[in-house]
Amino acid sequence: MRNGRRADRVPTVVRTRTGVLTCGVLAAAMLVTVAPASQTQSVALQRLCLHAFPAANQTTKGHTTSYNRQASVENVACNGFGSSVKFSINGGVVCSLLSAAIGRQYAKLALYVDGDCSAAQLAANHETGTVAAVACAMLGDLLHAIPWAKAYAAGIGIACAFGQPLGSWIESESERMAARGVIRAGKCLQFTTHGFPIGDQWTAVPCRRSDRGFTDLPVGDGPVQIAYSGRIGALTIDVSTGAAITRALGQPNYLTTGSFDNAPGVSYELFGYGCKGNVCSVDYYVNVGTGRLESFETTSQQFVLPDGIRVGMSATVAANRERRPIELGCAGVAVTKPKLLILLPTHGGQHLSNGHITGGRVAAIAIDDRAFGVGVTFC
Repeated sequence: MRNGRRADRVPTVVRTRTGVLTCGVLAAAMLVTVAPASQTQSVALQRLCLHAFPAANQTTKGHTTSYNRQASVENVACNGFGSSVKFSINGGVVCSLLSAAIGRQYAKLALYVDGDCSAAQLAANHETGTVAAVACAMLGDLLHAIPWAKAYAAGIGIACAFGQPLGSWIESESERMAARGVIRAGKCLQFTTHGFPIGDQWTAVPCRRSDRGFTDLPVGDGPVQIAYSGRIGALTIDVSTGAAITRALGQPNYLTTGSFDNAPGVSYELFGYGCKGNVCSVDYYVNVGTGRLESFETTSQQFVLPDGIRVGMSATVAANRERRPIELGCAGVAVTKPKLLILLPTHGGQHLSNGHITGGRVAAIAIDDRAFGVGVTFC
């Protein structure tokens, strides 16, 4: 028995070439590796397909390869299972199919709350919008009678008429039924090689009872509100101590000390969460001099300012809500409140001759206490 785990890339689906094969010397030609559905998958889409299916694997015994639940959905959603190599997908298509496969509880997962399948992240990565007719045909077929998945697809901007016949998206009826079984009936893929004249076959079979499916994907915590008074969820700027941070959030993933050039003489202790190495998505800065939380910075979409401003949203919308321009010198929207200095760094957009920027997306939220901040708002 051979146990195969996916490599650190978007995997490909093994398919069979149909037709008459007359002798054993052609057996090697029966199995071909089909390229991923999109020949030019974006980095964002490749990352999504890795994050959404962390436990995908397959097992081969004799002439049969069995795919676990995650690998089965991955093959359909990320690789355009059974379709032409010209079939192109985007992150919105993948996330729509995945929501159908997971069930109504998909909306509670971190992947959808503020991860790669959140509407804001898909928009920021340009992974939604108009898709090819064949992708619409696939969605119309596989999302049939799954109202929450169709509602999600429409909500993120997938422009498909789900109720209208859109033609075929797949060459083989047996493979179409296998894909339906995976997305609509919660089954797992199985690939069996048969000798001539039967040919090889994809089927959807009941998953093993030990298969945990998507139950181990982390659940999102929901939005954390930031108030202009300085309150950030359970913590408050110029009030909470380092001990209060760890009581509320647990031990940090990354802990260090330092200072910023634009705040000479001010040292900080950094409590980082959601980290990869020393790069964290949420940073709480305790001013060593005051012993209190005085600055905050995040690239997570979980944190929401008043008026619904959050990472990933349109920078123009955020600027309009704050009645401030997107300044070229700051590369963002600078906001001054009675207690706080707030900077909304942006990415993308077009530089204007008046020193402002139009367009782009909010890339982060940075906050300093006006009196004791450590200097995360560099503008």
